[in-house]
Amino acid sequence: MEPRSPPYGLVAGVGAVGAVETLYLTAVKVGLLGSLACPTNGCESVVASDWGALFGVPLPLFGFACYSAVAALGYAGLQAKANEDESESSSSSSSSSDESIKNILLPLSVTMAGASTYLMYALFAKLGGDCPYCLASAALSFTLAASTVSGFQARELMSGAKATISTLAFILPIAILGVANLDSEPIVKDISLPYRPVPVETESSELAVEVAQKLSAAHARFYGAFWCSHCADQKQFFGKDAFTKIDYVECFPNGYESKLKGPMAPACNGNVDNGYPQWVIEDGPGGKPLRLSPGEKSVSELEGILKRNNLW
Repeated sequence: MEPRSPPYGLVAGVGAVGAVETLYLTAVKVGLLGSLACPTNGCESVVASDWGALFGVPLPLFGFACYSAVAALGYAGLQAKANEDESESSSSSSSSSDESIKNILLPLSVTMAGASTYLMYALFAKLGGDCPYCLASAALSFTLAASTVSGFQARELMSGAKATISTLAFILPIAILGVANLDSEPIVKDISLPYRPVPVETESSELAVEVAQKLSAAHARFYGAFWCSHCADQKQFFGKDAFTKIDYVECFPNGYESKLKGPMAPACNGNVDNGYPQWVIEDGPGGKPLRLSPGEKSVSELEGILKRNNLW
């Protein structure tokens, strides 16, 4: 039976696209670039959230390393096939190279697809599913896995399955442990935090003041918690003058008691989804409330949200 090979051109191309995307997300995550260019409201909050890192390392950086490796393997596969076509005498060596590339590509691409499956669960179950970049990256990884598998005959897959299962068994539990601990119960069960207001110490830019005025006009509310570091950052984004115009609702004005799960202020019940900060714009499109995905928002991101919804 004629040996089969993955479509290396497609593999290299998809890997290159994935590498560019994840490099861009990494640059945004570490602060090398400004706000994330995104057609929806949720991209930046997902990237800025704790789910955007694994053991303190930006999650897109792991993706960049994997996609770069896939692109390199795809290019190497193209070269091996070209050499095989050029010379009959080198066909044995080229065939061996092709086999080696396939055997590396299979566990790598399938592991990437497996990791993407788990991250899709986190995206939709915990973060609202509003992240086109995340969905695109998952689609790329699934495409890579399917393309790679298509280059194997059934008997080859059975042989390669051992390496793939071993890789999955080693990598996925580590990755899941690193990300899942963000959603786990705290080790210290009983926590008592007295309420301490967070002072706003930064100076307001002209844009911050203007955005705050527009948010106020749209009856936007910022629901937060005094113990939430992202809420503190959100306040500093606006600065002292601009923040006085924001309708801020403290969800734990009497302190936080873990045994009581709060107690949360009544105004926050039903208005806070899965985390803080939570923005709700009461006079949204068509006069209906617009609930943004949880997470801190830059001033420019809030400006974009207001403009896209004709609230500017």
